[in-house]
Amino acid sequence: MSGISRRSALAVHRPAPALRAATIAVLASALMPVSAFAESGDTLILEPASAWQATYEGGRCRLSRMFDGSGQQHALVFEQTAPDSRFFMSVAGPTMERINGGLPLRLAFGPNGPESEQDIAKERNSDFGAVVFMKDIDFKPIDPLDIPEGVGLAAASPGIDLEAAAPLRQVSLVQGGKTLVFRTGPLAAPFRVLNDCTAHILTTWGIDPEAHRTAQRSTKLLDVQALVRSVQEKYPLQPLMERRGGVVGVAILVDQTGMPTECRITDDSGDRSLNDVACEQLMKARFDPALDASGKPMKSYWMTRITYRIGV
Repeated sequence: MSGISRRSALAVHRPAPALRAATIAVLASALMPVSAFAESGDTLILEPASAWQATYEGGRCRLSRMFDGSGQQHALVFEQTAPDSRFFMSVAGPTMERINGGLPLRLAFGPNGPESEQDIAKERNSDFGAVVFMKDIDFKPIDPLDIPEGVGLAAASPGIDLEAAAPLRQVSLVQGGKTLVFRTGPLAAPFRVLNDCTAHILTTWGIDPEAHRTAQRSTKLLDVQALVRSVQEKYPLQPLMERRGGVVGVAILVDQTGMPTECRITDDSGDRSLNDVACEQLMKARFDPALDASGKPMKSYWMTRITYRIGV
């Protein structure tokens, strides 16, 4: 398999509402910036008010664009913390104040693109009025693996699927009979920039992204069931007693012999004890190392997102 190595993934931790990162690259807009707002019944249409901006800050790649509606600014933001097919999405603006944060919304990429029901988190924001966060967005379905109840794991493809993104031109949010449409223009080129940014993250881990693009084989976890059992058995006592769960994203750096050398938290669960036990158990796992284009073992990584849950 060529490309960045395949990982396992479960879920993601929602991003913080950071909308002011310093711009390090600007992607030329496929549409000229305009200031327009159309309203038809319960459908609101937002047009671009800026070019796409790609930024990198604190290990987080961010792709953002401003939209305008009757002089009211909205922001659409896609984010990743590592190479992955899944991504975070944030929407900020005054219309988000009408979104019920306790209910899911329908997310649709169009025309005729993938649709999904998304659980959301909502926060107040002094600049935009309100911000809505979504997580675990993927253009293709994830195939679940056979694992015990309590910890979830699913196979994920490397990088955002640019072929699936190629025909997409808009993003729609639907809740309670109301529809908000962002006319984004073509999305393949912006997502390619996001993929390039997350490839850069690999270099900060001491991993060669170019070697991974032509790799014969990605890093492979040797015993998924043993890992899941060990994580379950070591569920931290305090969260267990308080029936608290959480989601932690982890990247394990793996050397040429298949031995883990470092654990990196890519998505903080918000509970240090959950983060720590995930790293402790993953550092005991064993892997088949990745193979470069010539078939030689190389330094690589393996990623997962682990959900701790009680009574599921």
